[in-house]
Amino acid sequence: MSMKMKRRKRKYRNRAAIIGISSVALLLLGILFIQGIRLQARASRYAEREEELTQQIAEEEQRTEEIEELRKYMQTDRYVEEVARDKLGLVYPDEKIFKPEE
Repeated sequence: MSMKMKRRKRKYRNRAAIIGISSVALLLLGILFIQGIRLQARASRYAEREEELTQQIAEEEQRTEEIEELRKYMQTDRYVEEVARDKLGLVYPDEKIFKPEE
């Protein structure tokens, strides 16, 4: 084989190697780009979910405060008196009740 043919073969091998490596690199870049887009979409969904959960936590904390206030109110004499009057129909001994005639 002549030197010219050896150079030509080597030149084509180098081009083929460069094209192969470039193709693999472009393929990897494409895959990374697509995965990056998917990760951004997932991150935005997680951010929305986090916002929803934060809102739910705030609502539950408000509800907890309301329940605590109700619990404190139920321990007062005023609440006991209301229940005794409304549910049990109890009155004070010196109190008079007027009922409408039907």
